[in-house]
Amino acid sequence: MPEKILLYIIYTEGDTLISRASYHSWRDIQAEYLTYKASLGPWPAGEVIDFLRSEYPSVTDAAEQIRSFLACDLQVATFKLS
Repeated sequence: MPEKILLYIIYTEGDTLISRASYHSWRDIQAEYLTYKASLGPWPAGEVIDFLRSEYPSVTDAAEQIRSFLACDLQVATFKLS
């Protein structure tokens, strides 16, 4: 898994997002998402997977979701909690 790519976890009122976009601060993320609540990162993909597995143990495919995201061209994707 490419560890050079840093990812953000972005919480909005309705979604949990994974982003590979580059931000200078959480304020930049807040400006991009009107329903912004919080964000974490940037972290390497392995740390994101570890965090998601820890926070959402019922989501059995956290690693697969991150790998699929890294394999596509999207800058942002929704992390599916169910």
